[in-house]
Amino acid sequence: MSAPIGGMGQEQGFTPDDDAVPEGNPQTPTVFPDDNNVLYRDKTEPIDIEQNETLLSADKKNAPRKRAKRKDPDEEGSNLSQILQDNLAAVCLGIAFSTLLAVVCIIYATGGFSESKPHRHIAAPHPRASAAVYKHIAPPPTPPPVVTKHHSSHHTTHSSTVAPAPSSTPSGDDQTLRMPTQPVLTPDPRAPSTKTDSLPLPQVSDLKPRDMVVLDDIQFDSSKGQKEQIEKLRERTQTNKVLHNSFAGYVLVNHLSGAHMYYWLAEARNGNKTAPTIVWLMGGPGAPSCVYMLQAMGPLDVTYGPKGEFVLKENMHSWNEKYNMLYLDQPVGTGFSWTKHPSGFATTDEQAAGHIATAVPTILHMYGIQENPLFIFGLSYGGKMAPLVAETLILVAEKDKSRYINLQGVGIGNGWTDPLSVVRSYSFHYHARGYIDAAIADEVKKLEAEVALLLSSGDTCNAMKYLDDDGLILTKMQKATGITNWYDLQEGFSPKHYFAPLTASLEFINYVRHLLPVGKRTYPVENGGMNYTVYKKLKCAIGRSSKPQVDGLLKRGVRVLVYHGEDDGMIPLASAKAWVKSLTEKAAVDLQEVHQKPWQMNGKTVGYWRSDNNSLLSEVLVLHAGHMVAKDQPAVSKAMIEKWMGENPEIEENLKSKQKSEDVSEDMSAYF
Repeated sequence: MSAPIGGMGQEQGFTPDDDAVPEGNPQTPTVFPDDNNVLYRDKTEPIDIEQNETLLSADKKNAPRKRAKRKDPDEEGSNLSQILQDNLAAVCLGIAFSTLLAVVCIIYATGGFSESKPHRHIAAPHPRASAAVYKHIAPPPTPPPVVTKHHSSHHTTHSSTVAPAPSSTPSGDDQTLRMPTQPVLTPDPRAPSTKTDSLPLPQVSDLKPRDMVVLDDIQFDSSKGQKEQIEKLRERTQTNKVLHNSFAGYVLVNHLSGAHMYYWLAEARNGNKTAPTIVWLMGGPGAPSCVYMLQAMGPLDVTYGPKGEFVLKENMHSWNEKYNMLYLDQPVGTGFSWTKHPSGFATTDEQAAGHIATAVPTILHMYGIQENPLFIFGLSYGGKMAPLVAETLILVAEKDKSRYINLQGVGIGNGWTDPLSVVRSYSFHYHARGYIDAAIADEVKKLEAEVALLLSSGDTCNAMKYLDDDGLILTKMQKATGITNWYDLQEGFSPKHYFAPLTASLEFINYVRHLLPVGKRTYPVENGGMNYTVYKKLKCAIGRSSKPQVDGLLKRGVRVLVYHGEDDGMIPLASAKAWVKSLTEKAAVDLQEVHQKPWQMNGKTVGYWRSDNNSLLSEVLVLHAGHMVAKDQPAVSKAMIEKWMGENPEIEENLKSKQKSEDVSEDMSAYF
């Protein structure tokens, strides 16, 4: 579902400089970090009565010494005592000076006198701070004087840092998009990196924001040379200083409301002009998609270095190697997307799909890649939207030939495709894994029955009190299990590193935003970039299913890939198995007659795969992966895409041929 990957509450902070100079007692010698490291002493110090001078007097060596008179044996004790006192003072002074000198050396060696000591980045966000990226989340409580119910879900704000007050957006009437003017985190991107294989960071110092570039399908003039238009558009929208052969901008998807959808396109690295185009849709609803240009399957990978600096690398497992990648911040209001009037926010899945179906053909035609094979991929709530978007694209193209697209397939990753199937899977999934006992499982089943009744009757608004991340079902299981990260049960109890790449990517986009044609807009960073206005507008649509659209696509001959990570606790594997089994088209019925087989890479089983005889519907289980397969198993996800796309002739031939053997141990490593 659209779940937070989370809703990164507050971002990580920095530790203060631990080497501040201590305050000493004015009567106690103290080393100060002056140029000469002088030992200072108060002028009111006691005077040595015998020498009539201070112990640190510069004239001490010139002072006349009193000659001691010889006294009788009875006085020798007092003389000996005086001698010991004199010598003891000298010894103590020597020890004190040596100690102070050692302290000065230690402080100097550890950088205590440096004014540019680098801050250290706290690598771990609050384990419950990132609930906003994959699945829908309840909105945070509004500030007084409005009284609202306080939610305690994964989008809790991190307490170690204080976010700056949100500022109004530069969109005029758009008062609902509250984004910070500066990133929450302040790492030094220009700090030297210890990574020898990192890419140089783009220079953004003293740059003025680029003008906002907005595409409009009515601007496309067929009377002019298309090649000339494309070249002019590429020049205006290029983002080569961030990533070579990449382009970004806005598409006006609704003229009446002024709704603008942000896109970021990266052309295939191999230079293939006819390469397939993959459209990536993130979940939420309200989690930005374009941030995945910089992690998971994107062409670049951004992380934090040991000093809190950005470390930029080329992603060797990027899908962009062979395919054009088109990321969309959707629905409108998410990420860089914005609207002039509140009516530009979608309130139904159909409206959101309509906006996307307006943006995609416009982008493909204006960049001259409308003939290239097109695939729509969605994760979590995006996995629910992908079939809807594909169906809408087909219907639009049928009515308007100028908006033709070469749609070939749909990919659904850990999809919130059928909420009813998801709801019914929780008690089974967590009881089977041993996280809850039979008694708790029975209690969860009762809640599942209640929400199933609401969903079946169409009352999706009231169903949300069960379905939110802090809803009745997950709250009960959280109390019983202690799980704080539902998106990868391998890190269910220690998720501190799970969302760090997302935070780094969000911050990096703000760092390079002057290189993007977005005007003065700023990327949201709190709660994993989630926009809660978008979420609230679509809240009553979250409980609706797009399973009928999957059947419709199969009927039209559009290929469908359903893949799932085994360790996803937010959208359990059992839910995907259930809704796929309930499909009615021939390909889905035939799939149930096919046994899944181990899928191997380099002699190791990485998952299980099965397809119907015509390879129209494929079902894949990826081992050791959670909600975000491309993040958790990048090499495997890349191989999965290439295998399903049929890039390798041997793979394509294998997918189209009927398997003659039922040997479940068949080694499929030869296909890679």
